[in-house]
Amino acid sequence: MASITIDTSLDDLLERAKSEIKNLQKDEEFIVKDLFPGYEWNRLKSKKSRKLRLGRSFGDFAQTPDGAALITILDKTSNSQQKYRKL
Repeated sequence: MASITIDTSLDDLLERAKSEIKNLQKDEEFIVKDLFPGYEWNRLKSKKSRKLRLGRSFGDFAQTPDGAALITILDKTSNSQQKYRKL
């Protein structure tokens, strides 16, 4: 996959996040940020609205049949970030 840049589209970010789920272990809990290496996530620092939209889009995916087959939605963290668990 191509490296994440400040100009990476929301669709590409969502696809990257979804593809990383397979690298998690069963019952592992995570937030969307965990699906990206820190240096790539930091490249989106100046694009906070894109991070928020990515989080919403990932949450929407989690509620689809395809998403629900892979992950379950948990409570939010103290920072209001949505937590998930791989099934």
